[in-house]
Amino acid sequence: MAELRGDWTAVHELSHLFHPYLGDDGRWLAEGLASYYQNVLRARAGLLDANEAWRRLDGGFQRGRRVGPGARMDQVGWSRGSTMRIYWAGAAFWLDADVQLRREHGTDLDRVLGRYSQCCLDSDSRLEPQEFIAALDRAGGRGVFARLYRRYAAMTEFPSQDAPYRALGISESDKDTLRFSDEADAVRLRRAIMGARPTDTAPAKSE
Repeated sequence: MAELRGDWTAVHELSHLFHPYLGDDGRWLAEGLASYYQNVLRARAGLLDANEAWRRLDGGFQRGRRVGPGARMDQVGWSRGSTMRIYWAGAAFWLDADVQLRREHGTDLDRVLGRYSQCCLDSDSRLEPQEFIAALDRAGGRGVFARLYRRYAAMTEFPSQDAPYRALGISESDKDTLRFSDEADAVRLRRAIMGARPTDTAPAKSE
């Protein structure tokens, strides 16, 4: 039971049900979404301490960064040696989007994915990455996804987490560990992302 509770694989794979098939050019979006939620949903379910979930996300970002630069994210596909960059640069995209939606628009990634699921997602959905991004903006993303997609898709370096980390009150100490600010807005934002939701933790629920 301890091994089952500690395993991330099932949560990661089930999180792929939140998006359509996006092809090789959208692999970074698909794997990034599952990598983001494998930590977020386990924290919400009480399988991970919230701060440990942030540390695991950050550990993924560090692994992705160590891969070094490569092809544009929308062209990297299944290239050898790029797995950590694909998964964790993608997760950085979704974290950035979630933070911006919560801070600037009073909504969140869960709600947008829920609306998208209700209107547009079925068992054999297939979309080009840009079509998926546009659909998310129509479902309540208010242009956040398109703006971030243009920037992230063109990246050849691993994305910086400086902006979302500032909003979240997360910083790195000299010993390569995370520090968490007790500033009220940052605490509320971290809790809103990693804390248990009032009803269902699954993004497929509408508000």
